[in-house]
Amino acid sequence: MKLYREFGQYVIAKKLWVSVDETTDSSGRKVGNVVVDVLKNDKTACEHSYLLACKEMLAANHVTIARLFNEAMHLLWPKDITYDHVLLFLTDNAAYMKKAAESLSVSFPKMIHVTCVVHALHRLCETLRAQHPQVDKLVSNGKNVFVKAPSTIDLFKEKNPDLALNPLPIVTRWGTWLSAVVYYADNFESFASVVNALDKNDVSSIEILQEILKDSSLKNDLAFISANLSFLCITIDILEKSTNLLSKTVKEVRAVENKLDSLPALQVQRLLKVKDQNLFRKNRGFQKMCQISNVFRGCSCWRN
Repeated sequence: MKLYREFGQYVIAKKLWVSVDETTDSSGRKVGNVVVDVLKNDKTACEHSYLLACKEMLAANHVTIARLFNEAMHLLWPKDITYDHVLLFLTDNAAYMKKAAESLSVSFPKMIHVTCVVHALHRLCETLRAQHPQVDKLVSNGKNVFVKAPSTIDLFKEKNPDLALNPLPIVTRWGTWLSAVVYYADNFESFASVVNALDKNDVSSIEILQEILKDSSLKNDLAFISANLSFLCITIDILEKSTNLLSKTVKEVRAVENKLDSLPALQVQRLLKVKDQNLFRKNRGFQKMCQISNVFRGCSCWRN
């Protein structure tokens, strides 16, 4: 409680942002986390954000999320919650998070709910992955062949002494799948030479990978993704930095929208554009933040 009181003294008369997320611990229990910090107007923002609450939840729904949020605020202000000082609420794009934010807005009238734009970019990558199953097989089996395989790694280094090993992406880590695709597009022949030199009877992944590499359309798909969409993983890396100013975030998201709009009108691109519109343009809280950014830049009106 001393820590809560000290932080409570620190945030007196200051405006706050609050982020709530739900995860699963090693035992499979649902755990809700509340992170909070003071809104600042320079790059020191978010350098020392605080985990205010971490609590097991029997279920993840709008009721439990709203209750967790309120309990965390009572820890921060045990006597009297300063409702007007919570200005920003950040969550993922889950429907129950949106519903929780809607119910909380009654008590916190100045709070803007924003769904995470980096999570939106990750979902774009997931849409892309679903549209290219052969590329996805290459990425997953390419990882399996090199995990805990010293002899395979030695062969790779022997054939390609100046080339880094293929990345081992984790699907839940945003942008890593797309980064792997870019690697295979840039180093397809070098990687294929190693895989084709392996004994397909050693590991089932080797045989699968060798068959995938025979697909004539694979190189084209890799080249298309790398040439047109590799910017997504770069943008994800930029936006994951906690010290970005609002103007920087808005600029990066607008750049993503412009690049997606410039893609040729083929089926995959159209699907990506629809996903983009759903995740960005329907994010009302982010649109408000864009308007606020315009005001900070000296615009005379609140325009997108």
